[in-house]
Amino acid sequence: MRTQFLKLTLIFLMFFNLSCLNKKTDENEKSGNQPDRPISVLMDLALNKGDIRAYQELGTAYLDYEHGEFYEFAKRMANEHDYPGAFYDVYVQILKPTDNPETTISLDSCTLKERNEAIYYLKKSFEKGFEPAELELEYLKEKGFIK
Repeated sequence: MRTQFLKLTLIFLMFFNLSCLNKKTDENEKSGNQPDRPISVLMDLALNKGDIRAYQELGTAYLDYEHGEFYEFAKRMANEHDYPGAFYDVYVQILKPTDNPETTISLDSCTLKERNEAIYYLKKSFEKGFEPAELELEYLKEKGFIK
């Protein structure tokens, strides 16, 4: 009887130990948004060489950060490398959380200065041929943000 109790205890401890190991592994796994290349390398390639692929990888990595943290980076990529997608990203990064049931972020929670900047970058993105900008401009006109 005592031997059986020891065996059961041992089996319990083995399973408990394995589940703890699995939790530690899960905690150490990186998000699927995180790139294979270091962030610093991607920043250097994008900002100093205008590497669009590096910029896009960085944008994906920033999905794990707070909304708006990608703003400065997107603005530099737009202004220094004239990348249409970055102009659109600046627009998105300016948007603020909203109570609007249609969306989670919107211009309606932005100051007038933020709205003007956001719309400026959205229009630049559209002028440079970035297709999602056209749909967003139509939506903003429909909602009365743009006349």
